[in-house]
Amino acid sequence: MFFYLFAALIFTTIQSCGDLNLNKNSYSYSYQFNSNGCDTGQHNFNSRQEMCNTLKDNSANSNCAYNERYAKFQSDCYDMQW
Repeated sequence: MFFYLFAALIFTTIQSCGDLNLNKNSYSYSYQFNSNGCDTGQHNFNSRQEMCNTLKDNSANSNCAYNERYAKFQSDCYDMQW
């Protein structure tokens, strides 16, 4: 019985460490819009605040997809001002 508990503990610990390494370089927030052939490019962020600020920035988005960016802002940045 002790062996099974010990094995389960080791397995859980190893799996948790693996998950930490996988998420270390991943992004929590991202977007890319293409409207009428105009592409914002892929944007990846570690925070919602960074994403919300960039959604509002026309030059960072190649002056593309204003309506799509605004809709995402309204949805994801509901507590901020456009």
